[in-house]
Amino acid sequence: MNKILKSFIGENNLKKINELSPKMQEKVFKFYELCYQNNIKFDIASGLRTYEEQKELYDKYAHIYGMEKTGIPGSSEHERGIAIDITIDNNLSNNEKYTKAGLLWEQLGGIWGGNTIDEYWHFEMDEKI
Repeated sequence: MNKILKSFIGENNLKKINELSPKMQEKVFKFYELCYQNNIKFDIASGLRTYEEQKELYDKYAHIYGMEKTGIPGSSEHERGIAIDITIDNNLSNNEKYTKAGLLWEQLGGIWGGNTIDEYWHFEMDEKI
């Protein structure tokens, strides 16, 4: 990886990427390259989660967003290391950049939560590929 891309990704994001499954790591690095080319800076807010971390999120948000929208512990793609949640420009508000990032992710064969579960910050790997 070249120094410019490594700097663009940042150390905290690199640590989170290295916790993901090998195939997801490869896809996320390609995603960063595409985003760099399109001037979209993002940070990984959440990557790999333990069962306990997923349960904590589930307990906190299931009553707000509904059980079907909150990953049930033991069934989340995050627990398997094949999903990331991102922030763009330190912002969680849906905007043009999230849509562009989602389209770039889909070009890589991934599944964008903005088109599937109304979570524009969620990016996961399509395991069929």
